[in-house]
Amino acid sequence: KSGGLILVHGMAGSGKTITVSQSVRLAVEECGCFRPQGVYWTKIGNIQDDELAATLRSLCITLGCKMSDIPQQLSEIIAFLKVFLKGHQAKSNSLFIFDDVWDKRHFDKLKVVKKSIVTSRFNLLGEMISDNEHYFPLPESLSQDEALQILGKYYDETNLNDNYELAIKAVETCAGLPLAISLIGGLRLNTSQRWENAVAIIQRRDIKNKRSDYDFNLYGTFDLGLHQLDEEQQALFKKLGAFKRVPISLQTIATLWQNDEEYSEAQLREFDTNSLLKYDENKRKCTLHDLMVDYLRQLHNDNEGLEDYWKFLNQSLVQSYLQKCQENPLNYPDDGYFYQYYVYHCIQAEDNAMLEQLMTDFNWMTSKLKFFQSISYFYKDQQDYINYLNRTQQVKISSSMDS
Repeated sequence: KSGGLILVHGMAGSGKTITVSQSVRLAVEECGCFRPQGVYWTKIGNIQDDELAATLRSLCITLGCKMSDIPQQLSEIIAFLKVFLKGHQAKSNSLFIFDDVWDKRHFDKLKVVKKSIVTSRFNLLGEMISDNEHYFPLPESLSQDEALQILGKYYDETNLNDNYELAIKAVETCAGLPLAISLIGGLRLNTSQRWENAVAIIQRRDIKNKRSDYDFNLYGTFDLGLHQLDEEQQALFKKLGAFKRVPISLQTIATLWQNDEEYSEAQLREFDTNSLLKYDENKRKCTLHDLMVDYLRQLHNDNEGLEDYWKFLNQSLVQSYLQKCQENPLNYPDDGYFYQYYVYHCIQAEDNAMLEQLMTDFNWMTSKLKFFQSISYFYKDQQDYINYLNRTQQVKISSSMDS
């Protein structure tokens, strides 16, 4: 009641987000906590100060602040939010969840709210913890029984009993990482041979893309999940690597895949069933785990580099958008993703012609202001575009000097 902060700390894939979401849901539904004040969930991630400013501006609008009253600079937004919450007791007693915070400076600024839960892969509290701060480190791995309980959601008792030793070996090999256990469940291994093949791949140490921060072949586990799909589904899923690490609208995904929304939603449901992503049918948005995004972005061919592949992914997305809106971005509806991140993807695709068109188009600027009731996103687009121009100009100068 008096407020406080809880930091839930654990390595990537350890289940921080799921742990918090399930715990808060239980507290609300069964214990009646945070009623009627509510719970506000905000994804932070590995972002810059200007991105945090835009995120907090959106939070302020959600809380009921007038757009014209909200400052633009991060420090001023923090001060504004502090005053606003002090003057609105009901809002002040709400629970604020800040998911996946990376930057210690951002963590300190987010303490402006009275009651908060923060998830992070870093111990942002350090050793100096005040009386109203609480540190909850998640175990690095699930126990054997906990892992088998998760697998039990995917496999019937007969399957697990018949392949018990292989299931235990799979759990031990992937160090009980919750994300990996869920992926193994999504594989739907229905024969002993398939169990043996899966364990063999996870155990391999010679995979070139094995992540150095895990003691097992995490990407091999992702490979297994990907290759259980047919070729068309694999191609569709790989394209998702182009997106930002935020919830992605069904409409945008259908646009990228150049399919209708009914077909696209059916594919997303299947990918969800296979534990490759999370699809929210109510919000019609999907979310990929950060580790899965990392995996998808390195699936380049041997004859192309990571940068070329990343550029290719974004070019495909930009071209799909243009085809959908008949070469005029203003024709595309606001789906909660396009207007926020189209300029970002044009920069990653190095589409100079489209960037020049957008950044000099008054109608594009006014459309962004209309949708967001804020200049934050437009300001960020400008800064990113200026940085891009400076970076490409430096490359040109360097190339001319070398020649």
